[in-house]
Amino acid sequence: MLSNLAVIFVLILTVASGLLTLPLAIVDLAKKVTRRQGFVALGLSWLVLGWNILWLTRLAEL
Repeated sequence: MLSNLAVIFVLILTVASGLLTLPLAIVDLAKKVTRRQGFVALGLSWLVLGWNILWLTRLAEL
């Protein structure tokens, strides 16, 4: 029961972080910031999303 709640919680966090960070990175790219800053923002958003997916798969194994 607790494991199922943890998986659902991490899934919600994963979706929320993906929905929040990815558009922010796209907006940064569209605002004519330097290309390096845009790619750093995009990379950080994918890092957060990947980290949450890693924890989701780890909790799913419990």
